[in-house]
Amino acid sequence: MNMSEVDLLNINGIELFENGTPTVTETELFTLEGNQGTNEGTFAFTGEATPVNASEESNPSFKLVLSFAPDVEED
Repeated sequence: MNMSEVDLLNINGIELFENGTPTVTETELFTLEGNQGTNEGTFAFTGEATPVNASEESNPSFKLVLSFAPDVEED
């Protein structure tokens, strides 16, 4: 896919692309609580695209990389 076709791409309101250009910086997406049991975090993509050729189907794909860091409390 030609990224210039992506007018806007967001994840949970965090802007990833605007006018075909990546705009994201490292941003907290959600916080997991505790270290026992199951934690869940949800996210959703929203956006707009303007295809160069409207007669062709466009199927963009992206890789989402999650980084985890401990929240260390200072005494």
